[in-house]
Amino acid sequence: MPGFLGCLIWWACLALAPGASAQVHHIADANAFSKARGAQSIYIDVHTSTWKPRGVMYWDVEGSLLVKLRDAGFDVVRNPTDPHTLTLAVDYLESKGQAFAVNRFGTVIDGTFRISHQTEGPLFEIHIHETAVPTVTGTPPYLDVLLNFLTNPYYHYFGEIVWGEIHGTQDPHEILIRSLLADVTQLQNVKEADSVMDHSRRPQHSVPLDKKQYAPVAVYRTIEGLVTAKDIRLVEILKPLVTYPDVNVQVRSIKAFGDFRVTEAFPFLENLSQSTQRVEIRLATQHTMKVLSAFPQ
Repeated sequence: MPGFLGCLIWWACLALAPGASAQVHHIADANAFSKARGAQSIYIDVHTSTWKPRGVMYWDVEGSLLVKLRDAGFDVVRNPTDPHTLTLAVDYLESKGQAFAVNRFGTVIDGTFRISHQTEGPLFEIHIHETAVPTVTGTPPYLDVLLNFLTNPYYHYFGEIVWGEIHGTQDPHEILIRSLLADVTQLQNVKEADSVMDHSRRPQHSVPLDKKQYAPVAVYRTIEGLVTAKDIRLVEILKPLVTYPDVNVQVRSIKAFGDFRVTEAFPFLENLSQSTQRVEIRLATQHTMKVLSAFPQ
């Protein structure tokens, strides 16, 4: 995510992430999820509303969700009369936020995504709330809040979460951790493929352009959220995350060793500090080793 756009995305999303919230609410019991397991076809029913003049939406909510669900492995049907097992009901609301200039206001985004089974009824829903305020970047608050929404872990990994809930475990954190590891593996595969073929022949399993564009910020926010939640399972994938091709993600992954007091990582960090040519990585490893040195080895 090079250049000026990349800087804007980092400033907007990381500075404003504290205004975010997201959660998965399970409606059905384990028996219903067991019966729904294996469901493959899904219909998307989207309802949008915005406070903007003339009700103009500036991005394609339904199209974005369609891509996420297809990439996750679902068969998305476009007609409600076509056979399908699951329905995704979406309520997407953009409401007027706080004023930032005369007759100019920010935007608050709320998205509720409910998954229902044709025989078992509602299974679970995901709610995402994002706000934004004027920042030193000077970017319009609407752009800020939209970037925040797109990089919210529960939207960025929406397809993976829905697939995991239906086909695997009803544990959103476990799904996020698996998704992080899959991202690292996928990016490594793409890098290896790019070394022997030009960009125009990139294999189909490469990361989609829209998801790739915002991925570093979303990955950073996912790690931050799991650290805040004190989910120790994140420790298992910290070493792979240190290889993620973004220095901010690398630094956050390194510091997470200190957050979880992983003293056995000391040799790994020491070796990384000596071998890296990046100043940011060296400073992060030195900081983390200092944190870890306060705990028994």
